[in-house]
Parts: sequence; C-alpha cells; structure tokens
Amino acid sequence: GELVGGEEPYKIRAQDGDQPGTVNTMITYYIEWVHKVGFQEDLGFFRAVNVNDTWSNTSYCQLMATQNLTWQRGTYEILLVAEDSGEPKMNGSTILNIEIQDSNDHTPEFWFEGCLKDKLQIKMEENYYQPGDRVLCATDQNALELEILVRDEDIGENRDFTCDIDYEKSTAVPVNGVDQLQDFELKRESDGCVLYVNSIIDRESGRRYNLSLHVKDKGTPPRESWEYLEVIVTNAFEAPPYFCLEGMCKETVYMKENDPDVTSMFLEAIDPDNIDSDPDDDGTYEDVFYNIVGGTTSFFELGGTNRMNNSIRLRNLPQGLDREDVPEYQLYIDVTNDPSVQPPISEQIPRNYTLYLTIIVQDENDNPPEFKKAITIASFTQNDEKGKKIAVIEANDVDLNETITYSLGKFAWNDTDGTVSTDEPFKIENGADLILNFKPTGLNSGYCTFRIYAHDKDNNTNFTTAKVYVITNAFQLPVSFNNGIREVSNKTEDIEDIFTSVYQYSCVVDSTTAETSDSGEAVEGQTIVYMHFIDETQNEPVPKNVIIQ
Repeated sequence: GELVGGEEPYKIRAQDGDQPGTVNTMITYYIEWVHKVGFQEDLGFFRAVNVNDTWSNTSYCQLMATQNLTWQRGTYEILLVAEDSGEPKMNGSTILNIEIQDSNDHTPEFWFEGCLKDKLQIKMEENYYQPGDRVLCATDQNALELEILVRDEDIGENRDFTCDIDYEKSTAVPVNGVDQLQDFELKRESDGCVLYVNSIIDRESGRRYNLSLHVKDKGTPPRESWEYLEVIVTNAFEAPPYFCLEGMCKETVYMKENDPDVTSMFLEAIDPDNIDSDPDDDGTYEDVFYNIVGGTTSFFELGGTNRMNNSIRLRNLPQGLDREDVPEYQLYIDVTNDPSVQPPISEQIPRNYTLYLTIIVQDENDNPPEFKKAITIASFTQNDEKGKKIAVIEANDVDLNETITYSLGKFAWNDTDGTVSTDEPFKIENGADLILNFKPTGLNSGYCTFRIYAHDKDNNTNFTTAKVYVITNAFQLPVSFNNGIREVSNKTEDIEDIFTSVYQYSCVVDSTTAETSDSGEAVEGQTIVYMHFIDETQNEPVPKNVIIQ
C-alpha cells in the first residue's frame, strides 16, 4: 500500500473495442484469486484499486497489498479481471506474475554456543598464544573453540555480513597506561566469526578487555549490532612478591601489654602477578606465603593457619607482654610464593622480600576521652568580633598520663539568613577554646552543627556534637543578679542548669557585665547576665518574649 523508492505503482489497463465514452467501455477491475506458484490456495494478498484517468476519459487499476507481506517472499500468480458496465456485462482476464522480494528488515545478531552460551567471558593465560593464533575457550589442554555464530532472518545480500571488533566501543584495563586492545581481531569464517590475536598477549600490558564484537549485513540500508565479550588475561606467575622495591624494608607495629590474645598486622607484600586478580580464582591468583626467619621467634608466630596472613600473634606468653620487662622486640619476616618453610637468618640483610619488624609494647590504654555533654551548645551574636571565645571544650580520660587534643569535623549550616563562612567558621585555640573565626555581620539566623573530636596520645577518639546558634537581640534575655560580677561569672554553669530546668529550654549564657547607673558608673553588687534559650526539638533559639511570658 506504499510507494517504494519513489517509484510510481504499475498502471494496468484493459482495452475495449466498443464505442468510447459509453457504459460499454466503463471498465471495473477486480482480482479473482492470488496463488503462490505451485499452490492452489487463494491467499488474498492484493486487491485492485480502480482509478479514473480524466485526461483520457479511461480507467486503469493499480495493485495494493491487503496485509503486511513480511515473511511472504516468493513468486505469486494473480488472476486480474476487467469487466465493462454494458448489458450484458462482458469481461476479460489476465494472469500476472509477481515476485515478493526480501527486504532488509532484520538485524544480524550474534549467537553464542558452547562455553559462551551462559556468560560472555573467557580467560587466557598470558604468553600462551602466538601471533595469528585462534583464541579458544580457555588455555587449558583440549580447550574447545569459541562458537560465535551470526543469525539473520533475511536472505541473499541482506543476510551476507562482515564482523570485526569495534575498538572505539571496546575498553581495556591497562597497566601503566599500556594495553593490547588493538592486538585482538575478529574475522568472519563461514556462518560465524573467529577471534584471533595478532601478538603475544602479556598481562603486564593489560589485565582485562571488554571487546565490542560488531556484525554488519550488506543490505540497503545495512543493519548492524554489537555484543561485548570480556577477556581476562591470567598470570603465568613469573614475578616474585616483595615488601619494598629497594633497600632495607622496615616497619614498626604496636602490641598492647597484658593481653595474651593481642595481634598486629604487618606490611602486606606485593605480588605483581596478583595485581587486579581475584584471590578466589586459581587461574589469576598466585598464593603468597610469609615466614618468620629471625628475631625473637620464641614469643611470636604468624596469624592464621596457612602462613598466608600478614599478621602476628603471641606464643608461649599466657599473661601477654610486659612493657616494664621488655619494651620492644624484633622480628624478621620473609615473603615468597614457595609453600615450603624458608631458612632462618641471623642478621639484617638488605633484600626486598624480607621485612624487619620492630614491635613496640604499648602501655595499656583502653579508654577514649569522654565529653561531659553529648551535645555542646554555643552561640554568637551579629556584633561579636572574629576571634571571640564562644565555648570551652571539656573532655576527660580515665587513663593515666593522658594528653587530650581536640579537632573539629565537617561544618554544616542550617536555616541561615545571611552570609556564612564555609571554610573554617570555628577553630580550636589554646588547647580547648572554641573560637569564632569570622565576622558574622549580616548573619540574622541559623545554626551550624559539627563534631568536636577528642584524641588521647594513642589516638583513641571520642566526639561530641556541637550546635552553634546565631543569636540576635530578639532572642537575648537580660537577667539582673544581686551579686558581684566575679561571683556570677563563676556560677555560669549553675545558672544555665537552673534556667534550663525552670523554662524547659536549653539555657546558654552569652555574657556577663556589671550593671551601670544612669550616669554610666558600675553599680557594686549588681550584675547583668545576657542569656538565650534553645528549643532543641526545633533546632532554633527561643524568642525572649516566650520566656518572659
């Protein structure tokens, strides 16, 4: 029912010898039957469309398909009848032969059998194939060939195809920026495609490839499709493991005293053959074994059960280590791919597969610093200057001889109105003072949350969550005390606790100042405390009129 390729459909005319322009020459066309050559079934694939040619005052017909002709390729006979309108009606007929040709309406697709049927992945051992070799399912003896077939429901040139590797769509896992992607080639052979290598594939020049297999037919217009085949290059196990590249390989580890079950990890060796390999895959991973070959071998042994664990533990020490007896020990540890036990050495020799381990016995320290409050609340006003101390951080450690240091975590501003400092709005000075580190002019509201970390000398760490609020005059409540400023200042925490209990909002004292007379002189024994309150459920300061009411 459509024009194809811009061509005009055939015009089929019948001739009538009667007088032109009369009903005797008014011709109507119809199809009596449609048979596939060699068969008698009437298929009804076509109908005759009658067209009046006003220029010549005649009529003709054109054939139109009555249904989609997909899958109906072949030669057909059509009995076309022309009938006039006279009395009696007379007709004539002719048999037309029509060939329904193939259209390139199917895309060629890869079809995989054998080892590729369930998963498009193969493994090849490095250095196994020579240039020009055909790639097999594996590099084991008697490995099967890859079955890469191509399916296309079309025929003729529409089914003919070429296949190759689309290098632009393919990817590789290179080593030091080098890969061998271009050394793989896909060629057509018979009804399928074959994968070849054009050079020796080395795992140190590429670990893994995702090859984009490409097939394209020769129809007009051509159709094409892609599939990805993963190629994993496995080891030939040719490089030994090492701790360091050159010089004396040294490391210091720590083990607590008084603990018979204490363990410590030491430097994990590097095996170049195992880079990007799966430890659970025997084909890509080479086992690495550790051996204690010198030092205080009577008190230490390797962790685990198979000498493949880079850890040490105690032996023959049911009470654990005693720092007051021996503060440190030495161990010499070798690494190898050889599962047999390595011979001992009596002195330190510079070699990259031996680690000289110093074990320092730690004084037991199993308590991190503890903060007095789980949440530390602080605040500042628009009028405060950069550098103002807004809180003193307090944490204690029950362990002896501890030095506590503090650090701040990531800052997060919430519900702000105005410009905030995003780099370092607060900092620690003088060991434990929380300092305002920007000028807050124009910042009308909001609060900042962050963690304050406390670290002891062994880096045991705990934290409190800090909430620092922006306080304006609408939230700051002045309270007069009949006490001197020194006495009031020393009772700041008590004042905060009492007011918090009474008003059920967290009270924060902003400042204390001596009360002044109308002449501006300080009034002895009178102190003004400026405070504000925080509604912690809403994460916002409470207006002072709410407190007053």
